[in-house]
Amino acid sequence: NGFKLKAAFGGSAPPEMTARVEALLGRTPPRSGRPPDRRHPFLPAYLPRLQAVADLDAVRRSPLRVVVDSMHGSGGRILENLVRGRRADVVTLRGDADPLFGGKAPEPRPENLASLRRTVVQRRAHIGIATDGDADRIGACDENGRVLSPFQIFSLVALHLIEQKKWTGGIARTFANTLVAERIARRFGLPFFDLPVGFKHIARLMLEQDILIGGEESGGIGVKRYLPERDGILIGLLLLELLATGDRRLSRRVARLEKEFGRYAYRRVDLPMPVESAREAVTRIREDPPARLDTLTVEAIDTLDGVRLLFGDHGWILFRASGTEPILRVYCEARTPALVDRLVRAGLERLRLDPKRAATGGRALRRKSPAGRRSSPGW
Repeated sequence: NGFKLKAAFGGSAPPEMTARVEALLGRTPPRSGRPPDRRHPFLPAYLPRLQAVADLDAVRRSPLRVVVDSMHGSGGRILENLVRGRRADVVTLRGDADPLFGGKAPEPRPENLASLRRTVVQRRAHIGIATDGDADRIGACDENGRVLSPFQIFSLVALHLIEQKKWTGGIARTFANTLVAERIARRFGLPFFDLPVGFKHIARLMLEQDILIGGEESGGIGVKRYLPERDGILIGLLLLELLATGDRRLSRRVARLEKEFGRYAYRRVDLPMPVESAREAVTRIREDPPARLDTLTVEAIDTLDGVRLLFGDHGWILFRASGTEPILRVYCEARTPALVDRLVRAGLERLRLDPKRAATGGRALRRKSPAGRRSSPGW
């Protein structure tokens, strides 16, 4: 449904480059083209870059049981082929290429990961890893089939880089990301950056400054000593490295994270509407923000990208018109799943919008894992 522009450094094109391209649209009529006769394999250049960041030997030596869901995308069996060969056991689901992605959206969101969660439990695997259609974003579930939020993945990888690999550098998040990122930066005395939504802003910062890790709410994460770009396969390898060099129960890693930095639930709601209507809704909340939402006092308002109402340590809610689709997005992070649901409902009522119109990855409620155990919310 469009084109992705990449710059010479291998990352997302900066805004000024995309603006130059957009300025040329419509100046000349489209012309038919033909694909090049030669194809250039990327794996010979790609694999050494992965090995320079992740300790593949440690992963291969570990008796990890891993399930990978490539969602019929470009990730294929790359991760499996990288890891298998010694003690590690890796199985790939939907590893064959399919331009229609099996008729389902190749998004590593909970509603699309039922087969991954089920297979992890059946095989008693330590982790399930999913990559999206072009393998630049990641999803994951623990040994119980519980889906981790992108925020939890980001935080776990950040702590691994800091505590185990002893790397340093700034921590960057996009505007719709977790409070925990800032707490980790503060705990370890690292620079912290809050950026507009879109990994292109993180990519630019990674070119200009020493950034340890940068992430966006959709599961796109990039780290230093690599390209200034997201890579779901690389982040998946770092998750495996994390398990291979310590406690192999991912659920315990998450529990420790929540104990040290706080436990939060998260939800994103998408409301299809014309672009102008979405912008008008954001303008209304900016010009007339509430003093309270549900039971929480609005302690601050941030308008870096959309309108974010901050409730201190209790969480936040963000209203933002999508930059790529005719959609109003509402993001919310709060202490409990029930509070997230109430805040989202109150926010939509404030805008006089019907919550039933929303497309969402599910309510932010506790749910049972495929193994039948109670589990805390992922997204």
